Amino acid sequence: MKLTSLALLMVLFLNLVPSAIKAETYRHVMSGDVIVTVIDGPFVAAEHHIHGCSRGQACLVDHVPPVVATGRPVDEIKSINISVDGMTYALQASGMFNTSVALRNGGIKRFAGYCYDRNNCAFRGRFGDGGHSYVAEWVIKNGIPTRTVLSPCMDLGWLFDDNPMPPKYE
Repeated sequence: MKLTSLALLMVLFLNLVPSAIKAETYRHVMSGDVIVTVIDGPFVAAEHHIHGCSRGQACLVDHVPPVVATGRPVDEIKSINISVDGMTYALQASGMFNTSVALRNGGIKRFAGYCYDRNNCAFRGRFGDGGHSYVAEWVIKNGIPTRTVLSPCMDLGWLFDDNPMPPKYE
């Protein structure tokens, strides 16, 4: 009888907080019918190597300080996919934390880019949580995606604000 009561309490609890443990999917169609899909969800410490992250200590997540967070991250980008002309590419999203508030408020539209063809593309995005932000840039060359930038540098943020599209080479 005690086990049944405990199970019922757990089900009730999980029904009360589904948004806190649920991943969200955001899609944006860019020019050229390029579709970006971002999945953002809660930060699950068990999926990472955590060191520090308590008051007064340096926080390391997967052996690297988080780009923006000053403590343990609250949420993280689980995946970023680009679909173009029948091809889908998974862009590197590791280390991209605390973005859910910005994504919920239209931040997915701060993601820009283009494709020369289905195997060669470039993308930029600005991410963050309120007063803190960071930028990322990816290049897909001959079908191989590579993240070339992940930085909280304000100068890069201003550059990306002024030039949301990556440079296009002729």
